[in-house]
Amino acid sequence: MQRRASLRGRATLENRLWVELKAFKDVHFRRNVRFGGFVLDFVAYDAGLVVSLEAGEPGQRNLKEPDRCLRDRLLGQQGYVILRL
Repeated sequence: MQRRASLRGRATLENRLWVELKAFKDVHFRRNVRFGGFVLDFVAYDAGLVVSLEAGEPGQRNLKEPDRCLRDRLLGQQGYVILRL
């Protein structure tokens, strides 16, 4: 319980990016969205944009290449553009 509380309080890259994305007034982002068995970091449905954090922070799991290709293909079929950071 203490570990979860300390992680929430720490300014991770994901948390800092979320603050910046929420500041956009014309584009509404959602965070940690389930999509076809995957969890997408940030999605702007109206803009057709997915923002994916590819940098591995401690404790963050990265997708294996075949999984990433499958996810990207599924998103592309739905008309999404992926921005990797």
